[in-house]
Amino acid sequence: MIQLSRIHQLGTRRGVRILATLFLCFVCTLFFVPLQRHFPSATAATPHLSLPSGPVNKTWYFAEGRVGKGFKELLTLDNPDPSVDCAVTVLYLYTLDGSSTHASKVVHVTVNHATRFTEHVNTDLDIQPLQTPAATLSTILTVDASTTPTCKGIVAERPMYFSFHGATSGSDVLGATTLSTTAYFADMQTQGNILSFLTILNPPGGSAANVVASYYSGGKKVNSQKLLVPSGTRGTLSPNDIVLPQHTAVIITSDQPILAERPSYFSNVTEGNAGTLSSASSLLGVSALTSDVLFAEGYTGKHFQENLVLTNVSGAPVNAIVKLEYKNGHTQTLTRSLAALTQTILDVSALATHPTGTCDTQPCTISPEVSAEVITSAGIVAEREMFFIYTHTVNGKTLTTSGGTEATGEDASKAYTTYTFAEGYTNTGYNEWLTLQNPTLNPETIYITLMNGNGRSSTQTFSLASLSRNTYDITQLVAQYLVHAGDNYHAYEVSMTVQAANGAVFAAERPMYWNTTGSSFPTHGGSDIIGYGATITQPATWPAFDGGGQRTGVNTAETVLTSSNVGSLTRLWQQKLSTTADSSPVELPNVMTQAGMKDLLFITTKAGSLLAVDAATGNVLWHQDTQGPNYTTSSPALDPSYQFVYSYGLDGKVHKYAVGSGAETLGNGWPVLITRILNGNYPGPCGRG
Repeated sequence: MIQLSRIHQLGTRRGVRILATLFLCFVCTLFFVPLQRHFPSATAATPHLSLPSGPVNKTWYFAEGRVGKGFKELLTLDNPDPSVDCAVTVLYLYTLDGSSTHASKVVHVTVNHATRFTEHVNTDLDIQPLQTPAATLSTILTVDASTTPTCKGIVAERPMYFSFHGATSGSDVLGATTLSTTAYFADMQTQGNILSFLTILNPPGGSAANVVASYYSGGKKVNSQKLLVPSGTRGTLSPNDIVLPQHTAVIITSDQPILAERPSYFSNVTEGNAGTLSSASSLLGVSALTSDVLFAEGYTGKHFQENLVLTNVSGAPVNAIVKLEYKNGHTQTLTRSLAALTQTILDVSALATHPTGTCDTQPCTISPEVSAEVITSAGIVAEREMFFIYTHTVNGKTLTTSGGTEATGEDASKAYTTYTFAEGYTNTGYNEWLTLQNPTLNPETIYITLMNGNGRSSTQTFSLASLSRNTYDITQLVAQYLVHAGDNYHAYEVSMTVQAANGAVFAAERPMYWNTTGSSFPTHGGSDIIGYGATITQPATWPAFDGGGQRTGVNTAETVLTSSNVGSLTRLWQQKLSTTADSSPVELPNVMTQAGMKDLLFITTKAGSLLAVDAATGNVLWHQDTQGPNYTTSSPALDPSYQFVYSYGLDGKVHKYAVGSGAETLGNGWPVLITRILNGNYPGPCGRG
């Protein structure tokens, strides 16, 4: 019999508080007649997993924007909440070409729950893509808390399509949720047929911002520009107007909190394996340097050119370790010394054909799909540039396009466990992908939830091996799970939440490719976004007998039970098992199972079976049995990663199981034999000898 109690008047708990009355012997086997084992049926898997909604924010900023004279701008908004709609206020700060008057406009929209929404900026400002005069703008989105007070937030991206500076292309950025007085850019190009800008948003309500852009190359500062940006306006710097080297690093400083963005346009440039092409991209500046950077995306196949730009903006050299992680689970590791105030450009495509690093196998085993992790002795800015001629066939349709993308690496120290993507489109002429990187030593279970403009959603489960990269064809998944006969284009507008089971850390990017030749506004190219990430905080656990660690039996994270209220505990549930469990349970909250997110208790029975019990109901979600002539009173123990639980079996071995499914790890030494005394008495505190 297992019983749990709770204090009814104290309400919701972050974890299950266990009143333990059981005793432990970690590994103790005695001669005993094997018992018959019968367990309650495990909860059946549900077709729709009960997953937490993706990370959101209530305020979003975009520094760049343009409508008219060849520019088309959209805002794509995702509300992943399964039941709460969100009212959103859109504030445009814009200036017409040829005018010195700063204007603003407010638009109100509602983003329904579990839905992707698209707002047309050209329509809002009544300036169509080919109309003149055009306007430059910045945008601020805020959740209207007075109208929808329970809305937790949204996610916002800004796709733009244009014909400008010889590039008939497009770009996309994920909005910023904070402002800063400093912004770093790893690379900016201004020579030849490349045109770059620095756009500055100074939101309303503050003072005018004095902005300085400093440019560095070859170990020194090579030039600078200044700009005064009044409060509630957008300002623009044109680095092409001054003398600069081909590649420069940029540091922007301001006496007021601002947002800085760097749009660039490439016309007939030659980029390695990709040949000669035209493209465009836009990047937000980062406000802090990082010493551990992740890039989930990367490809070095035919007609793709990939470069990593590692920029040291400090006054001293920095040591860097670059680990390239391939789809097949193999790696190539390189070391570099990054000179002060200098960019180091790593040709990842060349390293695929002529490896110069240390590989985990000889000869090196390399795939075109590649992720990267860059670990440095001090903070840097890291960027990945990709240029391509892309061809792919999916759902019977072939797409060919060319262009380029750029992405600033993700700070690995943030340890994100879930991501949201607002933008996505998979109709004819568009291909969308998802690339995931697992930088850890443990395999992971990944859940991908797609939501389209019609309010439909679908969740699929995938496995992600350790130290590897996987690629998922979102175009194919949308056609398979979201599009119904007779649907219009809203069915192909898709947002996405990606999360790992049990708080596992990973990185996620969403590459897109398109070619709309033949449409009323033809463009072609690609974009790439690192998702809006967050970390699901793991509530307090009880990982082993007596709490693990020093085995004090004290849960220092306990906030509900006290000496004054423990006497008011009442029974929450009881579950009768036909097999005795004479051991202490261990507890793990927020475990992703086939029945959804659950708080679980793990109990080892005297018959050597491990039970995973729903702490809220007492239902056994899964169990694993072992065979042997003895019994055990050992307790299970959680792996520090919270991905696995260990349990002693009657076969004299410790077994390793996935916490959510019960899948056993076999091979590489598992299960581990820890005793050969299977048929005799074992003396000790739990023995009879």
